[in-house]
Amino acid sequence: MPNEDEPYVILSKTKVLALVLTLSFVNVLFGIAANLYVPSLEVVRRVSPRGRMRYVPNKRKDLHVSVEAINLSITVNFLAQALSPTIFGSLADVWGRRPIYVPVLVLFTIACVGVALTPYYWLLLVFRVIHGISMSTTVTVAIFVPETLRSLVGNGSGYANPSLYQWWTRRGTVEENVATCRPLKLSDFTAPFRLLLEPDVLVSLIFNGLHYSTIIFYSVMNSHLFATQYGLSTLQIGLTQLSSAIGSISMLLVHGKLLDRDYQLMKKKNLPDAEFPIHWARLRSVWVLALLVQIILVVYGWCAQIHVPLPVLLTLLFISKRAK
Repeated sequence: MPNEDEPYVILSKTKVLALVLTLSFVNVLFGIAANLYVPSLEVVRRVSPRGRMRYVPNKRKDLHVSVEAINLSITVNFLAQALSPTIFGSLADVWGRRPIYVPVLVLFTIACVGVALTPYYWLLLVFRVIHGISMSTTVTVAIFVPETLRSLVGNGSGYANPSLYQWWTRRGTVEENVATCRPLKLSDFTAPFRLLLEPDVLVSLIFNGLHYSTIIFYSVMNSHLFATQYGLSTLQIGLTQLSSAIGSISMLLVHGKLLDRDYQLMKKKNLPDAEFPIHWARLRSVWVLALLVQIILVVYGWCAQIHVPLPVLLTLLFISKRAK
């Protein structure tokens, strides 16, 4: 039986803050690494066998493939991101976080180097799949952070999958007992898929999946559009993504208050808890924003077709991200 006087987490505030900052910083770096691929679809630099940098104006010519084939490398990456958590997430729930993070970190490093240097299209697809698998498993600096799976270490006082610091400070002092070692059990890999049988989950996934697909559409199309019709370099294409980034940041600052306002409006009706429409209270304004996103998508495609000035497209990107 658990001791009621025992704290839920024994980690100090300093350790918790250091853990959060470390993981946040590293995941930002991995996010940047993932997003570097799309702006470089059209213009890349390659190292020749003699060690000299040679400029290739079109990546498709370097790999001798079409635009559709290059876009396929993005598709397989996202498919890997979608499916891999069902495997690695289940394994992490049994073995702990760190035994999964370390090999995934190695996979991510290999994938980044491979994508940057491979001259073969089929090998590019392989590395993009590996890249997607490692990205979606939430890679962290597992060498330095402690194990956090509660079923293994409890509130942090347990000892399992130690970091280098834990192993050095506690070597020779931990006994093999039930509290620190437990037998592994085969995890149920089908559990995440069974959630699709829940109507609320299925509707939420479809809704968010459609909106996320528009984000990918913008990124992939803009890489080709800005390079061919506006003559932008790789760096300039990357800088155009700042409009989307600023829109996302402003969205985070405002949408939370919008959701709280909708909730408070419903709360003022003083409905009993059994009759309180919690879904409507939280999603009251979502349909307006969803409609706005679709309208902007149509307008953006039309503007791209008639070659409007670049600031117009960047403004539409900002508004679209702002609405999402």
